Amino acid sequence: MAADSGGDWRMPVTVFDWDPGGEVTFEYFRCMVEHPQFPAAARALGITSVETSRGDRVMAYIARDAGRYVAGLLVMWLDLTGGLTLPRLKAACARSRVLSPGRARSFLFYLQHVGYLETVRPAQAAVAALYAPSARFRAAWIDHLRGPVAAAALIAPDAGVLIDRLDDPAVRTTFLTLQGGCLFESTAATALEGPVFDSFYYPLAGVQILSTLIAAGEEGRFPARTPVPLPISQIARELDVSRMHVKRLLLAAQAAGVLTAHPGGAYALAEPADEVLRFIYAAQLICLLIPIGRTLRQHG
Repeated sequence: MAADSGGDWRMPVTVFDWDPGGEVTFEYFRCMVEHPQFPAAARALGITSVETSRGDRVMAYIARDAGRYVAGLLVMWLDLTGGLTLPRLKAACARSRVLSPGRARSFLFYLQHVGYLETVRPAQAAVAALYAPSARFRAAWIDHLRGPVAAAALIAPDAGVLIDRLDDPAVRTTFLTLQGGCLFESTAATALEGPVFDSFYYPLAGVQILSTLIAAGEEGRFPARTPVPLPISQIARELDVSRMHVKRLLLAAQAAGVLTAHPGGAYALAEPADEVLRFIYAAQLICLLIPIGRTLRQHG
C-alpha cells in the first residue's frame, strides 16, 4: 500500500495494491475493515464456510473446528514445502497452538482411513513415513478455496481471475504454497484466545454456527445484529453433533457475552465480539489477497 505526500494511506484498488511487500501493519487492517465491500466480503466468507460444512463429508469434518482446519491446511502446505511426515505435522500443529500433537496423529490417521492421504514411503528405522494428499483431497481442497477467492474478489475484483486459473497445476501449487504459509504464519503469530475463540473456534461445530450467523446477516454491516433462527435439532443433525452439545455451545457463548438470545430460538452476535471478528475476517481476506496477487504476478 502507498502513502500520499501527506502521509495518509490510500485505499488499495487492484489485487497487487493489497500486497504490502513486507510487514502487515495496523494501517493495512484499517484499510481492509474500512473498505466499502468489507461487510459483503466477510459475509461471503461465512456463506462459503456454511457451504463447505454441507458438502464433501470429509471437508465438513475438517472444517468443524479451528484445530482440524489448520491441520488440513498444514497437510496440504507441508506436502509442498519439504514433505508431509507425522513429526513435521505435530511440530507445525504445536506451533500453531490450535491443535495438540496427539490430535495431529489421530487427524492424519483419519485422513488415511477415508482415502484422503496416501503413503509415499513407509517408515523405516529412524526415518518417518512420508505421506501425500490423495487426488481426491487435493480436488476437494481446491474446490473449497474457490469460494474464499471469490469473496476476496469483492475487495479487489481482479483477484477473481485466479478462480479459473486454479485448474492449472503450476498456478494451483504456487497459490497453495503461498496461501497456506500466509495463513499458518498468521495463526502462529496471533494469540487465538478470548471469548470469541473459546465460544466458536475451539468447540466442535462452533465455526459452522458462527458462519451461519455471519452468512445470514444484513448487508452493509459487519458483524450484523440480525437475530438468526438456530433450530437446535436441525443444526445438530446437519453438523453431526448432539442436541445437548449445540445447547451447551449456545449457552456458553451467551455466558461469555458474545451471543444474545432472541424470541423464537433466534440468536445474534453481541457487540463485545465485533472488534475480534473484524480482525479475524480481515486477516482471512489479507491471507487471500496477498497470495493471490503474488501468484498472478508469478504466472503472468
